[in-house]
Parts: sequence; C-alpha cells; structure tokens
Amino acid sequence: MTDANLLLGYLNPEYFLGGEMPLSAGSALEAVSSLAKVLGMSPDEAAWGVHEIVTEQMASAARVHIAEKGADPRHFTLIATGGAGPAHACHMARKLFVRCIVCPPAVGVASTVGLLMARPRSDAVRALVSDLDAMDWEKSFMLVEDMMAQALEELGGESIRNGEWEIALFADMRYRGQVGSISVPVSSEEGRPLKDEAGMKHRFEEDYLARFTRKIEGVPIEVCAWRLTMMGPQPEIGHAEPFETESGAAHVKGSRRMFDGARRAFTDGTIYDRYALPADGEFRGPAVIEERESAIVVPGDGTFAKDEAGNIVINLE
Repeated sequence: MTDANLLLGYLNPEYFLGGEMPLSAGSALEAVSSLAKVLGMSPDEAAWGVHEIVTEQMASAARVHIAEKGADPRHFTLIATGGAGPAHACHMARKLFVRCIVCPPAVGVASTVGLLMARPRSDAVRALVSDLDAMDWEKSFMLVEDMMAQALEELGGESIRNGEWEIALFADMRYRGQVGSISVPVSSEEGRPLKDEAGMKHRFEEDYLARFTRKIEGVPIEVCAWRLTMMGPQPEIGHAEPFETESGAAHVKGSRRMFDGARRAFTDGTIYDRYALPADGEFRGPAVIEERESAIVVPGDGTFAKDEAGNIVINLE
C-alpha cells in the first residue's frame, strides 16, 4: 500500500516520518511493476488498483456497520486518523456519499493521543442467573462488593474512596429462554445496587424496545450477570501543536505529479505544509497536505481549510 501511494504521488519519499525513514521510489516502482506485469497493466494502473482495493475494504466495513445501525451516512462527517488513513479518506468518503472529512491535529498518532487521554478504568463481571422478581439481593450485594474490591486492587488509590472516581453498575438482562442479553444501568448508592425491581424492569423494557422495536409480553425477565465499571479522572495533557514551523514560513512547499481520484488521471497537485497552513483561508485540491506522521490527500473536487483548533476540514463537491 505504501509503495502504491508513493507512486500515486501521495507521499514524499524524503519526508516520510518527517524525513527519518526515507522511502525508495525505485524500489516501490519495482514492486508495483512486478504486480502490473502479472495483471497486464501499467504500474500507474496497478498502483491505483491497490489504492482502490484498500479503500473499498475500509468502505465495505463501514457500510456494514452503518447498515447495522440503520443510519444514513450522507448525514455523517468522516473523521480520518492514522498514518495512512488521510491518504484514503476522501476516496472512502465519496464511496459512502459523505461530503465532509475532518483530519484532527497529530492525526498519525491519534491512537497514542487517545491512550494518553484515556481515563483509568477497571471492569468486572460476575454471573448470577435469576428471575428479576425472585432476585437474591443479598447474594447480589456480595457479588458487587467482590467486584468493588477487585477494582480497588487493580486501580489501587485511596483517592477512589475520596470521591474522585466514578462507579457505574449494570445488570445483564434478557427474557427467559434467550441466549443474548443487554446491559442495563442500575441505580446504586456508593456502588451498591438499590433494590429497585420495578425500575430495572422499566429500563430493560425501554432499552429492549429501542434496540429491537418490540417488547415480549408475558415472558419473565432474567438477570444473568452483574457488571461494575470504575473510572478515574481524565489525565490532563498539553495540546500544543508539535513540530511548529518558523514564523512566516511558506505554507506551500511546491507541487508534484499526483493521481487525482476525482478525475481518474494524473495532474499537478499543490503540496502544503500543515504546520504553516494559515487558519484564515480556503484552499482547493488537488493537493497533498504533509505533516510529520501522515499525508492528507485532497482531490480536485475538494476544498479545505484549517480551523482554529488545528483540524483540517475538507468538503467535497
């Protein structure tokens, strides 16, 4: 995939990973040419074919997920992350009939940023199968207390007891005879479930109706497990833009031959420096917006701008 994107003009071989890992255009051409020879096409056609297959695989996975949710992607905005994601984002968006794409700052290391921002968390589950109207609440209390002890041990801070951590309790519930279940929030006090059978039944029926569009009358409701989640405060991290360019640096780095997916042809595309791109202008593709960990490809029918938060916002015609 990297070889194909390099031949399509989407990557700068001298600026891959900020120049720390130069790419060999000759080796990429050799690799793609060997594939092209077998397929009876030119290296350029083979490179676009590789790009097309990879993008279609991502779009197909998105279609399945969207269909399962019963949603209309035309009302969505595509958030592009990852080192290679922004090179495929506009092409994928077109396949899904999505018109707006957003590439956040530090897009190539979004997973790392997410890891640093994630709240400390412990999850525990204990099985206990019982009809809701015959629930052994004392045994349930004991199971929840056991999960609390596990969470305290895993997260291990006295601040947990000082109210800095959130505790959420859920019951896995189903109609008797079903295999699957849904997790329903349970009212609790200091992590202990409140004996509220009517409230649990109401929340289960509402959640079940929302998911499956119907309730099953006359069938007893079962609780099959208790779940506890304990979460700490979100860590504070800085959001300064890394690898700032010098003040007044040109935001246009030059131009190069690139494949324009909107026209299905090679053309001259403008190359932009993301870090120097001003936040008060609108620009048009075909273009590649380069940053240290990624490259954002904008087709000829796309316009883009950098907002005040540093996001690159692309709109397709």
